[in-house]
Amino acid sequence: MNTNKSQSCSSLQNTLRQSNATRKMNQLSRHGHKLLRTSCGMMGFIFISCLVVLRICIASGATVVPSSYSLNPLLLDLTQSLRDTPFSKELEAAASSSRSCVSQSYVWNMHRINEMPSGTYEYLSKNYVTLMPFIYKIYIDRSEEGEYFGTNGAQTGELLYRHVLAEDFWRSNIVSTEDVLLLGAHGSMLKERNKVIPTIKLMWPSMSETQVNDLFEDIQGLINGIPLTFDNPLLSLNALAAPGGDILGNGVIFPAAIVMGDGIIDKLLDMGLGAN
Repeated sequence: MNTNKSQSCSSLQNTLRQSNATRKMNQLSRHGHKLLRTSCGMMGFIFISCLVVLRICIASGATVVPSSYSLNPLLLDLTQSLRDTPFSKELEAAASSSRSCVSQSYVWNMHRINEMPSGTYEYLSKNYVTLMPFIYKIYIDRSEEGEYFGTNGAQTGELLYRHVLAEDFWRSNIVSTEDVLLLGAHGSMLKERNKVIPTIKLMWPSMSETQVNDLFEDIQGLINGIPLTFDNPLLSLNALAAPGGDILGNGVIFPAAIVMGDGIIDKLLDMGLGAN
């Protein structure tokens, strides 16, 4: 199975291409420094970074999904972008203990991973479970109605305010962002069958109903065995900007979106950075 995953990743790597939306973000990135100077605090920095940066990497293969089933190719750009964020990369480094020089953030990640039963975080990551809240929010929900940010919603006002500031900046610098959605990704969605099942089916269209349901039950069992269960910050510790357009090739036009995971917000609060 390891050989199959290696060959699959190699094949995908040879066929990946950067999306037009990504190139546009890169083109505009030189203007981002002005906005970064005008924003204050770590929360603002992360939010604004999502407007400017969208990078590409190879998504790692799932272990529970049979090797004959491949991730939906229409989701490759998004999963690669999620894997390549600095938040995701730091988590993966902490999981493998691959750094000799560590930061407060890295130590926080290691502590949260080590709180879980051995191998649990690695399983959740390799099987894309930590990406599901984002995939659901971007491709299935896409609704700002009643949206909140952070597990208890404490940062909702702050993020909405940042969104308005960003819109004002970009409106005066080349491009309008009035149609860019601000969305929250919530680990709590992973306990809801009516949300997880369609997400799994979108990710692996060829899976049988039995396999879909088995994966759902595996997820429930694992998450119920970790601290804070579905509110554990590692389930949604990410943030990114997702391009719009006919992403799924079915004629449905998705608006661009900035997606903030509860986990990244809860982590900043836990580290004492919430005041900013």
